[in-house]
Amino acid sequence: MSFFIRSNAKINISLRVVGKRTDGYHELRSLFFLLSSMESLTITPQYDHNVNDLVEVSGEKVPGRNILEDVIALARARADLPALRIRLEKSIPPGSGLGGGSGNAAALAYWINCIRGGLTIKGEEIGSDVPFFSAVLHGRSSGEEAKRYSPFFPLLLHQRFLWLFRSGRCLPGKRILFSILYAAVSTLCRKKGRNLRWIPLSPSSGMRRM
Repeated sequence: MSFFIRSNAKINISLRVVGKRTDGYHELRSLFFLLSSMESLTITPQYDHNVNDLVEVSGEKVPGRNILEDVIALARARADLPALRIRLEKSIPPGSGLGGGSGNAAALAYWINCIRGGLTIKGEEIGSDVPFFSAVLHGRSSGEEAKRYSPFFPLLLHQRFLWLFRSGRCLPGKRILFSILYAAVSTLCRKKGRNLRWIPLSPSSGMRRM
């Protein structure tokens, strides 16, 4: 028997760093807009002997280790779990910031929690964005503080338009933030009749103003 489940994604409408925690992580305040049923997982338990887990991905390629393997390993360390064959229909590019992988992980963890009564895999054990998707599936927040808003609230903040740009490759978050900052400051300087020029010092040292 196979099980077909949908997987969600999200858009970060806003993100603020409000402090640093004692464990070294930063305290964040973010507004997420849920993108429902963006991807899907077909899960088939394998009860034959000498069968290993298999994660097959179609669509977008996932480089390196798939986060679904981490969920399986975490679950198997706590309970008896048969080998799983998972076919992931992936439409969201990894590294796009839309939480496709986190949504996949939350969906699989939710399924495992359902079929293994008494087993609880928490979203924060897997990744920082996973608790949001877990809260959506469970209908409540677990481990992280979450508050629901009207589905139209985020759209009204941005005049009902959301723009997504695909670069065709995974870009580091720091590079993206520098680009946004450069564009914003350059626009402000042009309005004031000034010119702004940025010269990179080195790949690791960021940029400086000239």
